[in-house]
Amino acid sequence: WRANVAAHRHDWRRWFEGLSATFVALPLPKMLLVGGVDRLDAALEAAHMQGRFKLEVVPHSGHQVHEDRPEDVARSLAG
Repeated sequence: WRANVAAHRHDWRRWFEGLSATFVALPLPKMLLVGGVDRLDAALEAAHMQGRFKLEVVPHSGHQVHEDRPEDVARSLAG
Protein backbone atom coordinates (compact mmCIF):
# COMPACT_ATOMS: atom_id res chain seq x y z
CA TRP A 1 0.00 0.00 0.00
CA ARG A 2 1.03 3.58 -0.47
CA ALA A 3 -0.10 6.55 1.54
CA ASN A 4 -1.02 9.72 -0.29
CA VAL A 5 1.19 11.91 1.87
CA ALA A 6 0.58 14.99 -0.28
CA ALA A 7 -3.11 14.81 0.61
CA HIS A 8 -2.16 15.48 4.23
CA ARG A 9 0.07 18.45 3.48
CA HIS A 10 -2.00 20.63 5.83
CA ASP A 11 -1.01 18.32 8.74
CA TRP A 12 2.74 18.23 8.09
CA ARG A 13 3.68 21.03 10.46
CA ARG A 14 1.56 19.55 13.26
CA TRP A 15 3.25 16.15 12.86
CA PHE A 16 6.67 17.56 13.70
CA GLU A 17 5.99 20.67 15.77
CA GLY A 18 7.36 20.17 19.27
CA LEU A 19 8.84 16.77 18.44
CA SER A 20 12.31 17.68 19.72
CA ALA A 21 10.94 18.99 23.02
CA THR A 22 8.84 15.85 23.44
CA PHE A 23 11.88 13.66 22.79
CA VAL A 24 14.03 15.58 25.26
CA ALA A 25 11.30 15.47 27.94
CA LEU A 26 11.00 11.69 27.92
CA PRO A 27 11.95 10.48 31.43
CA LEU A 28 14.24 7.67 30.29
CA PRO A 29 17.68 7.17 28.78
CA LYS A 30 17.72 8.29 25.16
CA MET A 31 19.95 8.06 22.13
CA LEU A 32 19.51 10.04 18.93
CA LEU A 33 21.14 8.33 15.99
CA VAL A 34 21.56 10.59 12.96
CA GLY A 35 23.51 10.82 9.74
CA GLY A 36 24.72 14.34 10.50
CA VAL A 37 24.27 17.15 12.98
CA ASP A 38 23.65 19.96 10.50
CA ARG A 39 19.85 19.72 10.92
CA LEU A 40 19.63 19.57 14.72
CA ASP A 41 17.42 22.32 16.07
CA ALA A 42 18.27 24.56 19.03
CA ALA A 43 16.29 22.44 21.50
CA LEU A 44 18.24 19.31 20.60
CA GLU A 45 21.59 21.08 20.59
CA ALA A 46 20.98 22.57 24.04
CA ALA A 47 19.71 19.28 25.49
CA HIS A 48 22.69 17.41 24.10
CA MET A 49 25.10 19.92 25.62
CA GLN A 50 23.32 19.36 28.94
CA GLY A 51 23.87 15.61 28.63
CA ARG A 52 20.16 14.79 28.40
CA PHE A 53 20.66 12.22 25.64
CA LYS A 54 23.42 10.38 23.82
CA LEU A 55 24.09 11.52 20.27
CA GLU A 56 25.45 9.02 17.76
CA VAL A 57 26.43 10.20 14.30
CA VAL A 58 26.66 7.69 11.45
CA PRO A 59 28.34 9.64 8.65
CA HIS A 60 27.87 8.95 4.96
CA SER A 61 24.28 7.81 5.37
CA GLY A 62 21.00 9.08 4.04
CA HIS A 63 17.52 9.27 5.54
CA GLN A 64 17.44 5.50 6.07
CA VAL A 65 20.48 5.23 8.34
CA HIS A 66 19.59 1.69 9.42
CA GLU A 67 19.45 0.55 5.79
CA ASP A 68 22.44 2.54 4.53
CA ARG A 69 24.83 1.59 7.35
CA PRO A 70 23.36 -1.38 9.30
CA GLU A 71 26.67 -2.45 10.84
CA ASP A 72 27.38 1.05 12.18
CA VAL A 73 23.86 1.34 13.58
CA ALA A 74 24.22 -2.05 15.28
CA ARG A 75 27.53 -0.99 16.84
CA SER A 76 25.96 2.25 18.10
CA LEU A 77 23.02 0.41 19.65
CA ALA A 78 25.26 -2.23 21.24
CA GLY A 79 27.18 0.59 22.90
